Amino acid sequence: MAGALGLQFLGMSRGDATMAATMLSFIVYAVAAMWCFACASVARAWAGVVIPALALGLICWWLAPGAQP
Repeated sequence: MAGALGLQFLGMSRGDATMAATMLSFIVYAVAAMWCFACASVARAWAGVVIPALALGLICWWLAPGAQP
């Protein structure tokens, strides 16, 4: 979602931004899975997934038109 909004703000059409964000999400999910299996502890794996998810969620909320807290 954050990727689609960001790409749309860069001047891409809504459909192109959605397709580009979908392709980007496959890379992000693959890297997240590799990160989780490479970590030595569960806490570090969770931190590596939750912290970027929270950051992207805040960016998405900030960029969404008409967002309410």
